[in-house]
Amino acid sequence: MPRVQRPAGESDQMKFAVIGNPIGHSLSPALHNWVFQDLGIDAEFRKIQAHEEDLPKIAKNLRTGELHGINVTLPHKLAIVSFLDELDDHAQTIGAVNCVAASDGRLKGYNTDWLGFAKAMEANGVSVQGKGCLILGAGGTARAVAYAVAQSEPASITIANRSLEKAEFLASWVNTINSSVEVGMVTPEHLNTLTHVQIVINCTSLGMTPHIDTSPFVPHDLGKNHLLVDSVYSPPITKFLAHGRNAGARTVGGLDMFIYQGLASLDLWLAKPVSQQVDFRGISTYLEDQLMEASLS
Repeated sequence: MPRVQRPAGESDQMKFAVIGNPIGHSLSPALHNWVFQDLGIDAEFRKIQAHEEDLPKIAKNLRTGELHGINVTLPHKLAIVSFLDELDDHAQTIGAVNCVAASDGRLKGYNTDWLGFAKAMEANGVSVQGKGCLILGAGGTARAVAYAVAQSEPASITIANRSLEKAEFLASWVNTINSSVEVGMVTPEHLNTLTHVQIVINCTSLGMTPHIDTSPFVPHDLGKNHLLVDSVYSPPITKFLAHGRNAGARTVGGLDMFIYQGLASLDLWLAKPVSQQVDFRGISTYLEDQLMEASLS
């Protein structure tokens, strides 16, 4: 396999990180460090537990070259935007950033979550076109997923969120992406039927390690005609997905989406399509093993 060289002018090891709170569950270091080692890239990736008051320092470290790029996870995907110089078109539209690249002291924000979702659906043979979609949550991940879904000509999109005001805001925004899509909103406790829904997508953090006994969704009339998609990948089978499987629904875990968004971030940091050289099956198996070990510890 060809080895990837550092960008011209970079004499020191490149340093990357994922920031968030909580951050202990993150597999981003495992993913990127596996790729770096496999492709012979002189770089390291770590995790940084960050509160909102830490964001200015992180931005400074990016500008000074102490960090070359970061992934951003909950709860900073919206807050990080105000510290950046520029957003790419997708991040500008979505209004949430999960990837920041540094170049000559300037910081550019990207959103690869939507691309990760779209690629994961494609890889699993899922077509959103013509289907009723229910999105659980109204935060940064929900915006990215709604962005991808709205462009795929679904029959309808329903936003379910504890705050109806946030759900209404997201629903209105979706109509700016595709005005022909029927968009509705509801609070979870008033979600009584899935008659007009075929795909349910969890974009909340509920069910994430260590809170594995929680779920954003109480199963109603789930069945074999439904597909449940989780953005949570730790644990690989969340309570949300377990409900779906028990009801006969098809399920797609969050690991594929996680890998695809991570590889897209890598391409942006290195300014070349490095992801095309990655053994997807190899990294997927490795990360599954990491999750299994974590669940047993």
